[in-house]
Amino acid sequence: MQGDGLRPSRREIGLGVCLAVLVALAGARSFDGLLPTLVFAAPALVLAVVTPTLWRVDVVEHRLPDALVGPVLAVGAAAVAVQPERLPALLAVVAVLVVPLIVAALIGGMGLGDVKLSLGFALALAAGECQTALAVESAVRLGVIALLVGGGVAIAEVVRRGWRRSIPFGPALLVGFWTEAVVVGP
Repeated sequence: MQGDGLRPSRREIGLGVCLAVLVALAGARSFDGLLPTLVFAAPALVLAVVTPTLWRVDVVEHRLPDALVGPVLAVGAAAVAVQPERLPALLAVVAVLVVPLIVAALIGGMGLGDVKLSLGFALALAAGECQTALAVESAVRLGVIALLVGGGVAIAEVVRRGWRRSIPFGPALLVGFWTEAVVVGP
């Protein structure tokens, strides 16, 4: 089933396109000109396309496939690479958002897919915000939202089904990112 799980449904494609349109509209309102908008919004656009399938695969299979997260990382790295002034923001966001998840993965409380996805978020946040303090604020809000959503789901699962070994954290991370990017963002 793992190979078939990566094929997006028509509904997931539609949701991804809707998210991409929201990102494009937000970018067009935030930046002057098409090229800066594309560079800044590129990682978020890729995230928009893969979000519905990432969500489903993580809920069903408890994994965030490299085939879906990899393009986010590649486009995010390219967006930051063409804007070297964004490197301090990237390093700060990685310290705030990614490093705690690495620690959680090392002690067994988080999957490496969640860590890679958070690195994609860090690249997207750094590509979209050159002021380090604002990028860090966004990363902190994203993390807090993800923890609240993930914690709420965990509590609901314990009440509903009793203690289980794990819950997928990718959907909570995605809620945190999209809340920050679309609702709170630029």
